[in-house]
Amino acid sequence: MNSHEIRLLIVTPTECYRDALMSADLNLTAEIAHVIESMTLWSFQLQEVGTLGYVSQQPYSQMLGAGFRVIGSGCSHLSDDSATVVRLIADFCPTHLVLQVPDRTVFSWAARNQIPTLALFTESEFAAALQRRDAGRLISALSQPAVSYVGAQGRKFAKALEQAGISPQKIIPWNWPHNLDIGIEPNALRQLDLASRPLQLLYKGPLISAKGVGDLIIAIAQLRARGIQARLTLIGQGELDRFRQQALQLQLEDRIDFCETIAEPELAQLLEQSDILVMPTRHEYPEADLSLVAQGLYAHIPIVASDHSAFVSKLLHGTNALIFPAGNARALAHRIERLVSQPQLYEQLSEPLQTAEIDESATASWFDLIEHWLMLDDSETSWLADHCLMADQPLSSASAAR
Repeated sequence: MNSHEIRLLIVTPTECYRDALMSADLNLTAEIAHVIESMTLWSFQLQEVGTLGYVSQQPYSQMLGAGFRVIGSGCSHLSDDSATVVRLIADFCPTHLVLQVPDRTVFSWAARNQIPTLALFTESEFAAALQRRDAGRLISALSQPAVSYVGAQGRKFAKALEQAGISPQKIIPWNWPHNLDIGIEPNALRQLDLASRPLQLLYKGPLISAKGVGDLIIAIAQLRARGIQARLTLIGQGELDRFRQQALQLQLEDRIDFCETIAEPELAQLLEQSDILVMPTRHEYPEADLSLVAQGLYAHIPIVASDHSAFVSKLLHGTNALIFPAGNARALAHRIERLVSQPQLYEQLSEPLQTAEIDESATASWFDLIEHWLMLDDSETSWLADHCLMADQPLSSASAAR
């Protein structure tokens, strides 16, 4: 098929690109910026490019100035109304589908209509699907010929998909390109000196409850009750009024700074000046943005993170982070207090030898995987085969599998 005949639709858990572009937000995550740049490029090469958000507050369909269409389903939960999502996909008339939502109904519809499909999952998006009673049917749907490949974020997750029953010939590990070069000058070793200043905590991301922002504010109040003076900087957009009111009720209005957007040089400066980077995401949020984790590790800033699956597969408790149960503000406060009261542990978590690679040697970026799959010819087939999980296996094992 000629590239100008391709109609590419990417189905994502949520559609966030319309708001990001319409608000001229300077605080785009590396992942959102990467997707927007990729779809803008494809809009010049393909007949039409669109993204459909499975979950959105209201239904809409709009062509953005960047050249691609954004569609919101109006569904309130994942798998809430598969029929609506299928209808919206059919209305777009795609020739190629990229599905980032593990909905068996959508995959089965694509197979019946013989639409070439690429599955792209993060571990957090897929984990809940494996707990459902129809998990076996989902694996069967992913094994159908219509699903060309199954992309798994990170090599560890890719191997978990193989254990779940998907052929390693179809699995390709991928990851977001992590931009570490934002002007950070990493310190070889950090030391905590709170004799003349409060503890500096940093959070960056959407300001919503599912990201654990409310839990973090409560933890600040609990730290104060324990005699630890902390100052929190919240960077992001969302429910600002709600969290400002929460801070006011807890008498923390002079201890919490809200910043809706920030440029990369200022972010680098904040990372260098902050004592602890906090990532309190709750389990229900489909966490996929790990660029800040990479930047935090690079800057050697100790990290306190929830036990969200996206974090625990990349961070090791007591080695390069402290992990706490998601949604538990008391446990979060305890982890922070532990870092304050144990200088040796704080220094240990800032040592460069303790930082870990978080991409698990994934060999394909989000853009590269879709690009090579779209422009499928003999050379692209070779590239995809070279990057699949089967290529990691010894020759004898691969031969036995075939």
